[in-house]
Amino acid sequence: MDLVVTAAEPEFARQFGLSADEICGYGLLDLLGSPVPARLREQFTALSAGHCRRFTERVTGRDGAGGNFCAEVTGVAVRNPLGDMVGVVVFLRRAPDAVSGGPVLSALD
Repeated sequence: MDLVVTAAEPEFARQFGLSADEICGYGLLDLLGSPVPARLREQFTALSAGHCRRFTERVTGRDGAGGNFCAEVTGVAVRNPLGDMVGVVVFLRRAPDAVSGGPVLSALD
């Protein structure tokens, strides 16, 4: 499966310090890291093979300033009317930045 970014929303690209045009051509697995790297590729392979319609995984990325961030990536298969896969839509939901050194409090606290 070819995991190259062919189009991106500006907000997606900005997470990596790139423009929507600049991110095209990057390998998705080069942009995203996973605690178990093979798992992310397996998820995309299962999506491509029709074994699932979507998946969500925790990943890491590197922003334009060289810092790391945590996020959840969701991949959704796009199929034509015949059922053939024609692409994958990838959503990236960046985890909110934690207060460094301080406790994380819920609304109840």
